[in-house]
Amino acid sequence: MQTIAVEYAREHFSDLLNQIETGESFAIIEQGKIRAVLHPTQNETSKSGVIAEFKEYVQKRNLRLNGLSVRELREEGRRG
Repeated sequence: MQTIAVEYAREHFSDLLNQIETGESFAIIEQGKIRAVLHPTQNETSKSGVIAEFKEYVQKRNLRLNGLSVRELREEGRRG
């Protein structure tokens, strides 16, 4: 992982993104401390993959709004 100054990152952000696409990683340094890390994503996530992950998240946590589940809210919206 290369270290770069904040100023350099601001001035060369597009170039950094191109390098990240090839697998490079960068630690952005400000006043001697790492403030951020830029690295390639772990994997490409498709739209259907995101939807599946969200559904799993909702099911595991039994999320509700005003006592209604996501399914009940969807059905209510279809009736309204």
